[in-house]
Amino acid sequence: MNYIAIDEEALNRLLDRLKKIERILDCIYEGHIQDRWLTTKEVLEILKVSPKTLQGYRDKRLIPFSQIGNKIYYPLKGIEDFLNQNLIRPIR
Repeated sequence: MNYIAIDEEALNRLLDRLKKIERILDCIYEGHIQDRWLTTKEVLEILKVSPKTLQGYRDKRLIPFSQIGNKIYYPLKGIEDFLNQNLIRPIR
């Protein structure tokens, strides 16, 4: 049997990502993808944009969101729709 050494911080990052993937897959499996809400941090990771760019998307109402106090949530289905609306298909 082979063993691989990994530092604790890298292991924790890996476990966090696996937990996020698990939550998303659970929602998809249960058919509740439209019911899943994402935090700003999660949306920034998915879209690979800066907080200022995400703010611009909200200001222009390009993406749906809900705000409770200072906390903002985004429906996963809305983010998926946003990506699909901006999909550029290859020319064949």
